[in-house]
Amino acid sequence: MKRPWFVVTLAALAGVAGGLIAIIGGFLTAWHCSSGDGGVPFVSPESQQADVCSWTGDGIGLIVLGIAAASGLAVAAYRLGRGWIAGARSPLAFAALTLAAALAPIALIWAANLPSDECTDETAQAYDAWAESGARGEPPADCATY
Repeated sequence: MKRPWFVVTLAALAGVAGGLIAIIGGFLTAWHCSSGDGGVPFVSPESQQADVCSWTGDGIGLIVLGIAAASGLAVAAYRLGRGWIAGARSPLAFAALTLAAALAPIALIWAANLPSDECTDETAQAYDAWAESGARGEPPADCATY
């Protein structure tokens, strides 16, 4: 079977676009998780976002997962595109998989950055009460963000 150039090109471009999005998004997540001025993080250590940063290796896991998702969907789009050219598959399914290959990393990065990077209300109230009472002793939580 002959491989049409546009099926190969579209699937490859979708995979490359998804991979680039994963690299950039993972880098920005890593920067958000671990950067700050003078060692103060952008993400409070007591927040839900801090857990996501920990689970993803400060964003590096998102890069790997995003590239894997984009590559897998691009290969699936290519195979489906071959079936479409042969008349056995729908062009709509090929278009959907091609689009998914480019957009899957965006969904992963969005989901990973959805939790708040602030302390929970209860923890923040305890921290504020500690600060208002003179900030003596150990703070009840680390709510520092930049």
